[in-house]
Amino acid sequence: MRLPVLLSATILYACSGPAAPGTPLSDTPTVAPAEAGTGPSPASPQKVSTPDSSGLIVITQPRAGDTLSGTVLITGKARGPWYFEAEFPVRLTDPAGRVIAQGGARAEGEWMTTNFVPFSARLRVPKGAPRAARLVLEKANASGLPEHADSIVLPVFLAVVE
Repeated sequence: MRLPVLLSATILYACSGPAAPGTPLSDTPTVAPAEAGTGPSPASPQKVSTPDSSGLIVITQPRAGDTLSGTVLITGKARGPWYFEAEFPVRLTDPAGRVIAQGGARAEGEWMTTNFVPFSARLRVPKGAPRAARLVLEKANASGLPEHADSIVLPVFLAVVE
């Protein structure tokens, strides 16, 4: 009797669909600190992307669960509506949402399009930052209206630097 119930719960969970925009891919990083790295492992493909459920942004680096330190390069591609004046906000936060570092990602091409446009950003991880963090890439929302707000959240680790 337990097997059918467990199997049913597993199927329901697997078929529940993608998370809503702005929902973290997971609450905490799932890569163990010893396994975490800043680049692809030898067994993984060279480019790994993390798309959001809205289909407006794809993060190429870093990946969920990566360990970040120093100056972090963030790259990917976003559709034109994600940008305003060729930029959008990027933040590192602790698990409670307090900002650790912030900056802006910049389009590397013509952003006034519905197509994907590459972007890059750099954030400096400060000394004494907490171990677990979230990388938040927020859709530029010049109107401030909640119906235009969106974000993608990546759980990451920060290297402990004294």
